[in-house]
Amino acid sequence: MVLMVPNLILGLLLGTLSTLAVADIGPYINDAAFQNKQYGLFPTQNFTSNPNVLDIPIFNIRHGSAEQGSANGYIFLAPWGGIVYHPGPMIFDSKTLALVWSGEGFGTTLNFRVQKYKGTDYLTFWSGSFGSGGYGEGHYYMLDSSYEIAYNLSAVGDTGGDFHEFFISNDDTALVTLYHLEQADLSEFGVENGWVLEGRFQEIDIETNELLFEWRSTEHVSINETYQVPKALTGNDSSLPFDYFHINAIDKDEMGNYIISSRNTGTLYYIDGDSGEVIWRMGGRLNEFEDLSNGNATNFIFQHNVEWYPGDHSRLTLFDNHDDEEIPGEFNSRGIILKYDDDAMTAELEQEFVSPNNISAASQGDVQILGNSNAFIGWGQQPVFSEFTADGELLWDVQFGILDNSTVQTYRAFKMDWVGRPNTKPDIAVGTGEDSGKLFMSWNGATELKSWALLASNGTAQMHDETFFWQTVTATGFETTVTVGDQARYVIAVPLDGNGNVL
Repeated sequence: MVLMVPNLILGLLLGTLSTLAVADIGPYINDAAFQNKQYGLFPTQNFTSNPNVLDIPIFNIRHGSAEQGSANGYIFLAPWGGIVYHPGPMIFDSKTLALVWSGEGFGTTLNFRVQKYKGTDYLTFWSGSFGSGGYGEGHYYMLDSSYEIAYNLSAVGDTGGDFHEFFISNDDTALVTLYHLEQADLSEFGVENGWVLEGRFQEIDIETNELLFEWRSTEHVSINETYQVPKALTGNDSSLPFDYFHINAIDKDEMGNYIISSRNTGTLYYIDGDSGEVIWRMGGRLNEFEDLSNGNATNFIFQHNVEWYPGDHSRLTLFDNHDDEEIPGEFNSRGIILKYDDDAMTAELEQEFVSPNNISAASQGDVQILGNSNAFIGWGQQPVFSEFTADGELLWDVQFGILDNSTVQTYRAFKMDWVGRPNTKPDIAVGTGEDSGKLFMSWNGATELKSWALLASNGTAQMHDETFFWQTVTATGFETTVTVGDQARYVIAVPLDGNGNVL
């Protein structure tokens, strides 16, 4: 064995390496105590080797197992909420639910996923300030495989970019949402010279941050399409505008047209990419489609995350929240696949994905179609993600907070492939107190890390070849722990990939 050891990490210890232990706290398995708050409102863990990685969720697998789902991919979450004190983007191993990367320092983060730009994978997300009205102002980030910021985009104009959408189109442009304050006639609600939040979207050149296209809801959608009713004083003043539209998703097709989702009108709008005119409406008060599924295709309401089905623009996926205090009766949220024909103007429900646990999410949520046609669902306001077969059978259901509590949530959740090669060095720490004599090792974001080569010496810290090799230990979870005896004073841990090469 030949080890060319870089100057990576060094721990000063008293002892001989002996026992391997796992530092991570694994997921609970269908543990009722989790939902009963016996572990708190947001069970989390921290790590000894990297003190900057804080408040990492501990999961509760409520149904099935990771092995029953699709084989590949990592879980992408960005927990936020009233008791999430260190929010940010996070990646988890889909097989073990162990942390892979935590993006400490970004703060409140939404819409965290992998997207391709010019053939290269980037981590993309929004980060900024979150307003009480359910929208935000911030920036759009693209991180490369070393977790360095490659692009930092902003909305064009005097309004900060909103979190609801940051989608990279097949034209390698960025589609983003905005909420803009506008004066409007609200006389039908008893308010003259009122104020509304206008829903906008922009298409932006990623290299230059220049505006390519902008669409404004007040120019194309009447306020009387909304299902919302202004509450007391809402709309009377610019400090409390009426959010009649609430844009929350955008996609673009090969013809250069767009489809967008308006939560508060319960409508999907197909937009002409040149004029901005509405070509058709699906759902809502002015639905133009004949529903071939007895009303179950176009009856979505307060929906999120409309996208065209991968590789098929005759189908749409969306998350139908169908949960609001203004809807009479009881409904469950669902992910759905809609098949439509915009020549015949027909729509039908092809498949729905409903949790057997009767989850209702009043806000947020997404549907992702995986490579094997399974559906991965993030339940938005409810801190749960699930994987279903293409036929709607639940395979895997995982929670990371208390349901029906709203203190922990994630705007969207994804299961995606990723290769991370951080520029930072690995982390190592020596335990104290009850952990005295233990060595803790981790490398935030290193997806190719499979094992650690441990070099040990009693007489020198300058260990740079195989003569000091002691053993190789498997990297288990985010943080690997080795217990130390009483002879070796110095230890170096060298990260290795699956072929035994030094990373």
